[in-house]
Amino acid sequence: MDEADVLSDRVAIINEGEIIAEGSPEELKLKYGPKSVIVLEFYKVPSERIIEMLKSFSETVYRENNIVKVHAQNPDEIVPNIVTTLYKHGISLSSLRVVRPTLEDVFLKLTGRRLEE
Repeated sequence: MDEADVLSDRVAIINEGEIIAEGSPEELKLKYGPKSVIVLEFYKVPSERIIEMLKSFSETVYRENNIVKVHAQNPDEIVPNIVTTLYKHGISLSSLRVVRPTLEDVFLKLTGRRLEE
């Protein structure tokens, strides 16, 4: 699936001999994949005030100790706003990364099973 994602202009997802989805890898991930997750790691456990600030960017925000996960359909638009807001409030991050959906995620969602190797 990784090769199809990188090398293909169009992909068809086939389940039990039938095409169930077709499009560019990006179209399929956007339409069928889970939301991207913005993973923010703070130097210390963030306060409830910080969590509430982050909820203004997404309705789905989870905190696990000093890591906060913000689910976003379009992280490229949200990440700069999050960083700017945290900076304006004097809040530092240890790290930030974006976990994006894969074609494997799309296949799993549409078929209910993983690809067999």
